[in-house]
Amino acid sequence: MLVTSINMSINNGDPEKRYDALKRWMLPNRPSIIMLQEVSADIGHAALTDMVELLGDPYELDYEHMIYPGQENEQGLAVITNLGILRRGPTNLPSGGNQAQIIGIGNRKESTILANLHLEAHPLVEGLRLRKLEELNEHLTKNFNSEPLRIVAGDFNALPLFPTIKRMKNGLGFTSASQAAHGKEPNYTFPAIKPEDLVSGNHLTLNEFKLMKRLTWLARNVLRKDIDFIRYPIDYIFTKGADPRFIKSGLIDGRKLKEDPTPISDHLGVWAWIPEVGFTH
Repeated sequence: MLVTSINMSINNGDPEKRYDALKRWMLPNRPSIIMLQEVSADIGHAALTDMVELLGDPYELDYEHMIYPGQENEQGLAVITNLGILRRGPTNLPSGGNQAQIIGIGNRKESTILANLHLEAHPLVEGLRLRKLEELNEHLTKNFNSEPLRIVAGDFNALPLFPTIKRMKNGLGFTSASQAAHGKEPNYTFPAIKPEDLVSGNHLTLNEFKLMKRLTWLARNVLRKDIDFIRYPIDYIFTKGADPRFIKSGLIDGRKLKEDPTPISDHLGVWAWIPEVGFTH
C-alpha cells in the first residue's frame, strides 16, 4: 500500500494554491494512506474535504484539532484513507499537547494502526520530543499491542543523529522506510523552498540564518561531519511488522508538477510503499 506524509505548513505561501498542488499529486497517485500535519482549520480542512470527494468512495477523512505549543493558528492533523477507519481519535500526550493522531484501519477487522505525529520544532527541546515518543509508544503498546502492522509518520523535527530518531530505530524496533529502501535518510525534507526564503517568510531571523550557515561550515570543515544545519531531514515514515526487503520510498515535491510548479509546502513530502503483513513477493 502507498503511504504518504506531508507537513502542509500553515505559514508559507498561498494556501489555496498549495492545496491545489497537493490535489494534483494525490489524485493521480491515489495513496491508500495520506497523513498530513499543520492542516489549517479553515482552508486546509475544507480543501481536504473536497479532495476526499474527488477521490471518491471508499476514501474518508479524519481531522483532529491539534494543540501545538508556540503557534496561535488553528490547525490540526489529518488522515485520509481508502482502507476503512475502524477506530479514531487524538492522543493527549501526558507531557502536554495533542500532537498525535491515532487511527485503526482495516476491512471489518483492524489490521493496521497509524500514528500521525507533529513534534516540537525547537532544536533545544530534544528531551521533550523523546519523552513524547516514549509516551506514544507506551500508549500504542497498552492499547494496540495485538495489531500486526504499525505505521508512525509525520514531522518529528529531529535529525537522524538525534536521540528521538535513534530511539525509533534501535530501541523501539521501527524501520525507517527511506533507510530500508535506500540505506539512508533523504538529504533533506526541509526546507523545500530556498533557505534564503525562510528569512523573508519570517521562519528565521537573518542572524539565525547566518548562524546556521556558520555551524554548517564548522561541522563540515572542522569536524568533518556531513551535517547541514540549513537543510535537513525531519519528516519520516516508520513501520513495524512489514518486511523491510519490499519497502520502497521517495519524496513528494510539488515544484516538479508541469501544470503549476507551486510548492505544496515548505516541507518535501515523503512516500513509502509498505507491504501488508505476509507479503512475500
